[in-house]
Amino acid sequence: PSSDTAKPRPTTPVAPQTVPGDADYRVGPGDRLSVAVLQMPDLKTTVRVSQQGAISLPLLGIVQVSGLSASDIERKLADELRRTYVRDPQVSVQVEEIESHPISVVGAVTEPGIFQVRGPMNLLAVLSLAKGVTETAGNRVLVVRADGATAPLDLDLKQLLESGDPSLNVVVNPGDVVKVTSAPMIYIVGEFKKPGAFPMPRGDRLTVLRALALGEGLGPLAAKKDAVIMRTSVEGVQTEIGIRLDRIIKAEEPDPTLQPNDVLFVPGSGGKAAAAATLGALSRLIMFRPF
Repeated sequence: PSSDTAKPRPTTPVAPQTVPGDADYRVGPGDRLSVAVLQMPDLKTTVRVSQQGAISLPLLGIVQVSGLSASDIERKLADELRRTYVRDPQVSVQVEEIESHPISVVGAVTEPGIFQVRGPMNLLAVLSLAKGVTETAGNRVLVVRADGATAPLDLDLKQLLESGDPSLNVVVNPGDVVKVTSAPMIYIVGEFKKPGAFPMPRGDRLTVLRALALGEGLGPLAAKKDAVIMRTSVEGVQTEIGIRLDRIIKAEEPDPTLQPNDVLFVPGSGGKAAAAATLGALSRLIMFRPF
């Protein structure tokens, strides 16, 4: 089964639509600034904000800038220069590179990573940075707040993507982590044309007949009367549920609903002993399957 989490990888800074305007961006440690003074060309430089929130400039020395906007820093530097060097300094400060405002996006997204942003963003915009959710995404998205004190927001992903409800499109702040959970899996084993593991559809129930379609139908040797659903409880207790697949296909019996991590096993027509041996081996394997 695929993991709910994926290791974030650093990305280049992005400049997406943010809740506040870029003029409101507050500089932080790691950001790179371009500083220029019109009357003093020799002071033009590019500096990175230290982990202590300061920059070092010729003539002015150490200047604290963390938490200030670019315009705030311009005024602060102009005040310092006005006291000692220039009557009416024209100072320009630009944020060239952002490293202090990360949002991590992990889980069932196309491109998990750490994205540097200019400020708070809406959740849908954050998911777009990761190129959207994958086909294996589940039905929940978690927003884990950076402060550690606020409980994570647990939101319905399907409603977020389809309803247009603005209350679900919450604001994500720098330092937060967005996690898209993976869909639970079901396993189709035995006499299928395409056996394998398949994610359960978001928000919809998955029945035996729908699972049959995922497996692209039965093989020619399928023993429909001996089909089994293998179900493991959260305590690790396994239950084998025999089903009459031949009768279900003919609508003579109800179509059972599968649960997360169920195994639908259809043996071949090699006899009950061979089927029992296969099922036993499968049972031992599933006991070690991570949930």
